[in-house]
Amino acid sequence: MGALVAHTLRERAENKREESELRGLLRLIAFEVTHNDQVMMDLRKVDQKETALVKEAIDNLRTDAWKDTRVRLAQLLPAGEFNHLCGYYIRVSRLIYAVRTHRDVEDATFLYGTWVFSREGQHDMTENVGRVLMKYVRDFDTDPGYIGNYPV
Repeated sequence: MGALVAHTLRERAENKREESELRGLLRLIAFEVTHNDQVMMDLRKVDQKETALVKEAIDNLRTDAWKDTRVRLAQLLPAGEFNHLCGYYIRVSRLIYAVRTHRDVEDATFLYGTWVFSREGQHDMTENVGRVLMKYVRDFDTDPGYIGNYPV
């Protein structure tokens, strides 16, 4: 009986530690997503023909927190929620890659990132990620129910 109680207590402690770790990792992701959301809102204000400004804005998009945490997040998050994060970061990474490797920024943004220049595209991109983040990061320093300017 004592071994069962000890095992149960260890399991609870491990679950609590994992939940705390998950919240911490997602807090990093939340800051990065909010930063990227602001960059994309600013990008919508730039004329697409101003290629230097478009490139500069896209160079401000960040994926560092994702790169540093994705393996552990894959272990801690349910698959569906992890897939929302993957989809978001795949789109951000494709846009960064497209603009850095194409000479014609207009073609690159059209082919890989037209969504950046539309409110609907931004909403689509951040809506599911916002739901995941707000589920776990309740004390995140934003208005509850919002990531960036989009209701979640």
